[in-house]
Amino acid sequence: MKLNNKQLQEFNNKDYEFFVCDTYDGLQILSGWEYKEDARDDLKETQEDAENCYYNVDLRVFTRKTINRYIKGTI
Repeated sequence: MKLNNKQLQEFNNKDYEFFVCDTYDGLQILSGWEYKEDARDDLKETQEDAENCYYNVDLRVFTRKTINRYIKGTI
């Protein structure tokens, strides 16, 4: 798995431990957060936006550890 520049910038911010990701068509990092509650709030808002705009997403909150496993190809 390869991250684009925007996703890499989010992931490289060491303050972020939780990430809102779209797994509908591969893994895409949408935003990074310090706290799980903030990530969950953003996930809900993004889900509502997707439903209002009628586009498909499969949103989830992942930890830095889980994304590292995706990058290394162990998931």
